[in-house]
Amino acid sequence: MATTEHPAISTFDQAPDIDQGPALVRTVWVLISLSALVCAARLYIKVKIAKKIFWDDIFILLALVTGAMHAVCITASQHYGLGRHMYYIAENPQNLSNTLRVGFYTFVWAFLSPMAGRLSFCFFLLWVIGENPRIKRWPIYSAMVIQVVVNIASIVVMYAQCGTDLNILWDLLRAGEVSTRCWDPRIQTWWGYFSGSINSATDLFLTVLPAVVVSFSKLTWRSRIGLMALLCLSFLAMIACIKRTVEAKVLSEWADYTYDLVPYAIWVSVEINVVIIASSIPILRPLFKRHGLSSVMQRNVTERSDMETGSTLSPYTSSSKSPYGNTSSPFDKARIHTHTSSISSQEKILPPRPEQFTITRTVEVSVSHSPRDRNLVHAALIGLPVD
Repeated sequence: MATTEHPAISTFDQAPDIDQGPALVRTVWVLISLSALVCAARLYIKVKIAKKIFWDDIFILLALVTGAMHAVCITASQHYGLGRHMYYIAENPQNLSNTLRVGFYTFVWAFLSPMAGRLSFCFFLLWVIGENPRIKRWPIYSAMVIQVVVNIASIVVMYAQCGTDLNILWDLLRAGEVSTRCWDPRIQTWWGYFSGSINSATDLFLTVLPAVVVSFSKLTWRSRIGLMALLCLSFLAMIACIKRTVEAKVLSEWADYTYDLVPYAIWVSVEINVVIIASSIPILRPLFKRHGLSSVMQRNVTERSDMETGSTLSPYTSSSKSPYGNTSSPFDKARIHTHTSSISSQEKILPPRPEQFTITRTVEVSVSHSPRDRNLVHAALIGLPVD
């Protein structure tokens, strides 16, 4: 009985058995490891300064986790044959089926991770802008909505192309049904071009907006240029996204899918990790400044004290050598005791009187988390003055 051949298999018996898989796996894991280190440093700074994490941190962690899942699926697919010509993988039909099946699982993470990273940076910009009347917030919210809609739609388009029977794409015994029960494969490429264009435009927007924000600040031009260079790294994500979009042509070219897909997979990984790193680098600024963390912490507490008390009263008592020398946080509830006594010449001669003649004044300063906290924290981290 003859075996039905998958329509994606062509005759590549003349091509050498080259395996791009190991290089692909090394690339994705090196990149995701760098992202993990950057995220760890980011969280360390946030917890050290604010004693909490914010929504931008939660979404960057989501981007990291989904990016790691993409790397796991790439590794599993490479184990079965991803990176080799389909002709050679088809010598073991089960391996070819597993390669295609696991390979399709990578697409969901390829859409979710960059989306979460961009949402993280959008939240970060919202916190930095704060209540600045010169910068409108609605374009950021619009970009966030567009990101969610386009990337969730990309997942639906990818996994709905054969209806509820997606396993047709990797079940070699049902290969003849692909052309009759699934969409035209060119739809995947067309949609890839569309979604890639939207994501690239979003990266361009996230590159220009920080420059506009910094241009309105009271910093010197030299400081503005340095801060723009730090905040406008989404330009690199845009380049990676454009390259991924160009490589989307392979999504409809099934002639040698497992081999031709490798460049696309590499650029997906590059985009994922560049988005994560570019969104986190600005927050790492204190690590590269002398006394960076301590100066940020002191500035943050001073600004917050001025805001809530209307004065320049420092929340630190004379007994504390450093704002964070003990386990207390500037955001914790603080109680300051001051003792006032009337001292006369007679009191200097006579023995000390009982404590009932001492007037004790207790000043309670209650500090709670508010939307203003996140604005001060994020502005202080990047060295941006708060109006």
